[in-house]
Amino acid sequence: MNAMSKLKEQHKEILSIGGRISDGADTTLNVKIAMTILELIKELGELLEEHLLIEDDFLYPALKKRSQENIRDIAHQFSIELGGIKEAFFNYSTKWTSPEKIIQSQMEFTSESKALVGALQNRIVKEDKELFPLYKS
Repeated sequence: MNAMSKLKEQHKEILSIGGRISDGADTTLNVKIAMTILELIKELGELLEEHLLIEDDFLYPALKKRSQENIRDIAHQFSIELGGIKEAFFNYSTKWTSPEKIIQSQMEFTSESKALVGALQNRIVKEDKELFPLYKS
């Protein structure tokens, strides 16, 4: 599988895992559900790490080498914005580290989960519509 195909496939996986985290956060939580959510958060973190490495090592360098200045500028902007996603996920994953924390602060957890998943969804839509087509052009 080439890098672009891998990135697109990972987008689907990220959306799926994010949806499952969001759905889980909406339920009445118990330890078993909270543990499942923590496993999903870990899985999402590993997937995001791999995904971001492919973007950083392959996609952004390829686009930044293009002769068209607008493509280089867009790639640079996407690369900068990515830092915000990385930081948001890091803060989220290091805050919600135990079932007890999730259960004790369920409303806050649900709100933060939905915000993070929403940010990931928005980023993926933007990459699919604006960034990935530039690689083909």
